Amino acid sequence: MLTKSEWMTKVKENRDKLRSLLANFHPNSRADKMNRPALPITATTPEMARLNIVGTIKTEKPLELFDRAVDTNDVRTVDKLLNEAWFGVPESTSCWDVEGFSEAVALMEDLPEDE
Repeated sequence: MLTKSEWMTKVKENRDKLRSLLANFHPNSRADKMNRPALPITATTPEMARLNIVGTIKTEKPLELFDRAVDTNDVRTVDKLLNEAWFGVPESTSCWDVEGFSEAVALMEDLPEDE
């Protein structure tokens, strides 16, 4: 298990990739989603459940919040935003090809211990 400092170092090392994930897949990102890859749905029932959850995500300005959270080492907010972006990714086996997806999953699976 990583410490908070180690976890945040990984976030900062992958900042551009994680920002890409947020820009393209966070449900409330205002970024241009024209470059978002089309992912074929490979699990229709989970996709319907995912769409229901996406509709409940209310976080505004996710990229601004992410940048502020990274700059202040706010693990909780970074994790929350990554989870919301994860829900924004369609249920597709192609999700692993999305820039920042595998990095986000690795971070979410290994939340830091308190220092």
